[in-house]
Amino acid sequence: MAKKKAKAVKRTAAKRAPKRAAPKRAPKRAVKRVQRAAKRVAKPVFKRAPKRAVKRVVRAVKHIMRAKPVRGRKPSKFKRVAVVGKRFKDRFQKFYYMHRPDLNKFRRSLYTDRKKKGVCVKCKKKSLASSIFCGYHLAKSRIYNGRRA
Repeated sequence: MAKKKAKAVKRTAAKRAPKRAAPKRAPKRAVKRVQRAAKRVAKPVFKRAPKRAVKRVVRAVKHIMRAKPVRGRKPSKFKRVAVVGKRFKDRFQKFYYMHRPDLNKFRRSLYTDRKKKGVCVKCKKKSLASSIFCGYHLAKSRIYNGRRA
């Protein structure tokens, strides 16, 4: 039997040399960031600021001027009454006792205003002609008063 001859493979210099890894390139984002930084440094100091930037700063300053203070209590619209030597269970009771006269005036004025306008005194619906309540609150008050009797 005749032996098959193996084909001779030509090896060129390129094939014999080990493959080198391609040099890594920096990501596009990093390159752009460096380019922007270089532009910023290159800008002359005496150049006038663009109108857009000036408007943005003015808008920010106006916003700060209009902003309400973050800390501190809201001033009460009620006058305080001196309550001497009285201890309270919590701050809500203290507030009520210290501002009771004004709170009562405020509540009474709301009641009379709503009564004159023909609005239910417990909600914002239109009241019935014969009552100060709307139909719902009139029924509720009748149930409540029926239980009390």
